[in-house]
Amino acid sequence: IADDTKGPQKKEKPQIAGTPGFIAPEVVVGGAHSPASDQYALGIILFEIATMTPAILGESIQNIFEKTRDGMLQPLIHRFSKCAISPDLKAIVRKTTSEMPEHRYETVSDLASDLRCFLADDELEARPDNFPRSVSRWLSKHRNLAATLMLSFLLICSAIAIFGLVKRNQAIREMKRRSLALASLQASVESRAHVIDKHYFHIAHLLDRFSWEARECLSGENHSPDRSLFLDYKRFKPGAANTHESSKPAEAYGVPISLSHGSVKVAPDSRMSKETIDNYSKTLSPLLPLSFRLLTYSDPEHFPKNNDEAKEHARENGYPIAWMYVGLSNGLMFNYPGHATFPSSYDPRKRLWYKDALATNRISWSAPYKDAFGRGLVISASKAIRKKKKGVAYGVAGMDMTFDYITKVLMRTKDGNSSWNLERYLLDDEGKVLISSSPKVTKPSSKDAVVEFPPFPYLEIYSHLGKNDSGQFEVDEENGTLLVVYAPVATMGWHFVEIVDLGKYLEFHTQSKGKN
Repeated sequence: IADDTKGPQKKEKPQIAGTPGFIAPEVVVGGAHSPASDQYALGIILFEIATMTPAILGESIQNIFEKTRDGMLQPLIHRFSKCAISPDLKAIVRKTTSEMPEHRYETVSDLASDLRCFLADDELEARPDNFPRSVSRWLSKHRNLAATLMLSFLLICSAIAIFGLVKRNQAIREMKRRSLALASLQASVESRAHVIDKHYFHIAHLLDRFSWEARECLSGENHSPDRSLFLDYKRFKPGAANTHESSKPAEAYGVPISLSHGSVKVAPDSRMSKETIDNYSKTLSPLLPLSFRLLTYSDPEHFPKNNDEAKEHARENGYPIAWMYVGLSNGLMFNYPGHATFPSSYDPRKRLWYKDALATNRISWSAPYKDAFGRGLVISASKAIRKKKKGVAYGVAGMDMTFDYITKVLMRTKDGNSSWNLERYLLDDEGKVLISSSPKVTKPSSKDAVVEFPPFPYLEIYSHLGKNDSGQFEVDEENGTLLVVYAPVATMGWHFVEIVDLGKYLEFHTQSKGKN
């Protein structure tokens, strides 16, 4: 303090009081001392306690002051590398040792409060929590509750996972049941189509046998009987003066037929003598016993005990083969069973079955047509009878098959339950309905022998025709989903189709498996 009584005094240079390294930067540069400066010193002390190293190192006091002024503190790292310093404690130290006083705590009480929060593992003013730290801090302070919640969460997740697995397994089992059910239905349809295919393949085999025997007869290889078993077709006309005794009414044919004799018809323009006709009749007479056997062989489900039973069945019910015949290039027509229903203008050489057979060396199948002799809808299979060496045709051998057997196969219900089985169809290669169990489908219309068949109602089938493949597709309708299952009849190029109510079928299949 200056003494006025002694005159003017020399002004002293300002002095810094305190320990170097603990003096706040603002004091080092000549600023006023404040509570914030004391807080800085506390921060330096906290730094050295936390790190066990000096906060500021220098070669001289002047160097320490320069580093203090520039805020060049040592790294906030513990002296021993294995000892980590909490990020929260680092935040407190950095805040209290900030270069700018305004960046420090407002009061030392705030510093003390933050230190207490650090010790209590609470949120700090120096380092406010973000969401992850807040959650982590809460979990560490409420470990039992957190463990309970975590366990509950895991239990809920496990329950959800188990429920999902159960539902997934149920879905897999349901899918397997559905796949097995549809595979079973597909196999059933393919089996039925195979029966039809096998039938026509069998017919083809019988025709091969019949045409081979006819060639043997015509080439003189087969011994001819002394008398002819083929009679003029007029001999089978009922009420005629010379009607043959073997001609008897047949319910299946609708006309009298003879099962012991065949009929012969001469083309209108033929000039053959009676002797020539008789010679041809005797030549082909060995065909008669074979024809009767082939007739009975055509039904795989009927095995007669003897000839009388076979003849009775042929007259009352009929066999799949309705007629067997040989048309020769000279215009003679030989037919079995014998009958008198030929029109006078009948000439085998003008018939499609004759012309188609001559155009190929294989069996020719006709489109279904109306039988001229009263057996309803029939299909013809014919094959050229060619000479062994020259390949010239004697004529054509043929058979007419009714659809009675195929209809029986079509309508048969294997499992005794038809609630899910709605409709069955036999389609030709153009998708026309040859036979149907459905009353919805218009019956085929016919004029003379030509028959017009209605188209199949579901257009999706047409992309599968001609591919000789099998499969199924679904059709959605107002009353539910329909399943259309199809399989090929390879021999004929046809398809057998079955339509079922998908829902009812799956329910029926499940119940059937449950009973088993």
